[in-house]
Amino acid sequence: MSDRVGAAAPVNPATPLADILDADIAAKLDGLDLHTVGQLLFYAPRRYAQAGVVSADELPEAGEWITIVGRITRADLIRMKRRNGQFLKVLVDDDTRVYEASFFNPRYIKNKLQPGARVMMAGKVGLYQGRVQLAHPEWAVLPDGTDPDVAAVGNSMMSELYAVEQEAREAAGDDASLDDAFDRAILPIYPATKDVQTWVIWRAIRQVLARLDAAGREAVVDALTHQQRQQRGLLTTDEAWHAMHVPDDMAQIDAARQRLRFDEAYAMQLVLAQRARLDRAETARACPHVSGGIEDALTARLPFTLTDGQTAVLGQIDDELDRSVPMNRLLQGEVGSGKTLVALLAMLRVVDNGQQCALLAPTEVLAAQHYRTIRTMLGDLGIGGELGAADVATTITLVTGSQRTAEKRQSLLDVVTGTSGIVIGTHALLQENVEFFDLGFVVVDEQHRFGVEQRDVLRAKSSGGRVPHHLVMTATPIPRTVAMTVFGDLETSVLTELPKGRQEISTSVVPMGKPAWMNRVWERAAEEVAAGRQVYVVCSRIGDETGEKAAKSGGDQRREAVALVD
Repeated sequence: MSDRVGAAAPVNPATPLADILDADIAAKLDGLDLHTVGQLLFYAPRRYAQAGVVSADELPEAGEWITIVGRITRADLIRMKRRNGQFLKVLVDDDTRVYEASFFNPRYIKNKLQPGARVMMAGKVGLYQGRVQLAHPEWAVLPDGTDPDVAAVGNSMMSELYAVEQEAREAAGDDASLDDAFDRAILPIYPATKDVQTWVIWRAIRQVLARLDAAGREAVVDALTHQQRQQRGLLTTDEAWHAMHVPDDMAQIDAARQRLRFDEAYAMQLVLAQRARLDRAETARACPHVSGGIEDALTARLPFTLTDGQTAVLGQIDDELDRSVPMNRLLQGEVGSGKTLVALLAMLRVVDNGQQCALLAPTEVLAAQHYRTIRTMLGDLGIGGELGAADVATTITLVTGSQRTAEKRQSLLDVVTGTSGIVIGTHALLQENVEFFDLGFVVVDEQHRFGVEQRDVLRAKSSGGRVPHHLVMTATPIPRTVAMTVFGDLETSVLTELPKGRQEISTSVVPMGKPAWMNRVWERAAEEVAAGRQVYVVCSRIGDETGEKAAKSGGDQRREAVALVD
């Protein structure tokens, strides 16, 4: 048994776990990125096992480490075919599905794991013909109120669980018998691994809660006042921790989840508010309207009138570009609502002021599409330096990871020398070897495909101690509440109308498990092709390895291409 340190030291949420737990347990929890008392207590159970209550869990995946609580419906000793001996096959029903557990050398446990016993088991999942199998799992027979003669027995799992309860009762000054230690209506089941199993986590949590209780209420300073909690019907943080980890009923769990969800949202909003404050303290170059520039030239050429929504959003963007405070704005709009045109006009405003713009797309397909679309929109306004270019023309450059060496070298040269006014690219723009001459504006398409750190990499590529203005575009419908949470450091603009004559987009989700529906998808594709139109089939693939490199790493396992339409 390893030594426990800091037994009498004061405890609070910031206390390192290594100061109050056994060294081996603290080391295991460190592997789950749990280092402090607060981090451990915010580690919520994956689910709760309830006697007689159906679990809504989906079928676990092969190789996953799971913990189940259920009742044995059958236990058979089976003779092994390839060698001498027997194994015990046990069927456990948790009211959702039947699990099959196998035990080898079952001389000791065959009399313990009998039909009707309520058990907890934990092990690695194997799947066979739709049934979940556990090979020689950890196990414990739990005391059951329906049979008072059943005592708690088990292997190392039972020892750990008994240690949890014994320590908790000793801390509370309760010297009652442990016979009812696990006759609980609700048992927390934590996200676990083979090395850090659910009862290890529960043991640590019970120890920590006992230490906090001994330290008194002043050990946990609540972020909300009594009045604020009362107005919102929330528990204290300390009450929520107890209700989440040692609940007596589902009502306590629901109340705990409500408080912890509030804390999570509250913490995120504080971080975003801090980011917004820091952004306002930074400086960007003001980009006022330049009369007779490339922005005016494109606007005059448009063969249609901007929608009211586009005009309103451009007004908001123009006002912010006029200031030296960096713009940070989210532009949301359905496919076809005109987001790209709005972004392009904003970029041309910055180009007119002598700075560069970067458009970051999540995939090379989308980056190339933006490149072609903007080249088409600008015409001779986008071929600066070439024969036939307009007087106010700029240059558009595409930067992707798949470009050939010579092509990419020229692209990077155009970017660093300032020849390119608009630079379009993928994650390749985030590489250290990509340097801008004077980056003044960053447009990110589909922000949810990029992290905050990636966004900040581009911001850091600006020069002169200034940061670029920032515009995020997304076609994903974002309710205001979610937008405040995910993009809380951005102002929000929404394009709610499509340009005149634009057909509405129809989206259908087809289940892969329905062959008739899938056949209809390809029939529709054939109908569109027969009518002279195009059909795009987008297949996602993780990783960019191809050819010999993929073959060496075992990653090139693609099937042969097949013809979808004859």
